[in-house]
Amino acid sequence: YFMGEPVSYNSEEEQFLEEIKSIYNYNDEAAENAELAKDGSIFGKSYELLYLDDDKAIRFKKISPIGCIPIYDNTIEEDLLFFIRYYDDENILTGEKTTFVEVYSRTYRQLYKKSFTTLELIEEEQHAFNAVPIIIYQNNPEELGDFEEVIPLIDAYDKIQSDSVNDMEYFADAYLAMYGIDAEPEDVAAMKEQRVLLFPTDAKAEWLVKSINDTYVENLKTRLDKDI
Repeated sequence: YFMGEPVSYNSEEEQFLEEIKSIYNYNDEAAENAELAKDGSIFGKSYELLYLDDDKAIRFKKISPIGCIPIYDNTIEEDLLFFIRYYDDENILTGEKTTFVEVYSRTYRQLYKKSFTTLELIEEEQHAFNAVPIIIYQNNPEELGDFEEVIPLIDAYDKIQSDSVNDMEYFADAYLAMYGIDAEPEDVAAMKEQRVLLFPTDAKAEWLVKSINDTYVENLKTRLDKDI
């Protein structure tokens, strides 16, 4: 919602501003920011990886927060020392999955391949950023998604909604209780088929259904909705 309008930039250094805008346009920065905001809203944080492409141009790309571990030092500043990213790569022909682990430091990137219980270093390269090339965006200091604090309320609302649907199904499948009538199974089948009930004078029939307080249920759903 708050990323509906793209971020605007300004600077008295016109040449610097043009270079920045050129990099941002090359990376489609407005769309990238929207995706980062969405990840932050869901996961409570989002990560952006910086790298150089084959033309040595600066690139930045959102990576999934799932399977990522930032490692900070123990100083007051809590500077980022390393960033670990692990993911599975599936061979579309064989269906075989391989786990890879990437480690980013202030000077290098390492790629490991998992085999059984060990990690094998298969690639290492230096980078030119002089810092861990990861930008971390926190949705809030607790790194909570926008909906996490109201998950119990959402679960309660979903349960009530589900129970209401189930009650309607139970009503459709309710049993018919007949009192004061001595009927054989074939008599009941005939009455069901012909949609006619033939009863003695003092006999009666009624559906066995659960009593539902619709007003109470709707008020409870309305209150949960407002609390959420």
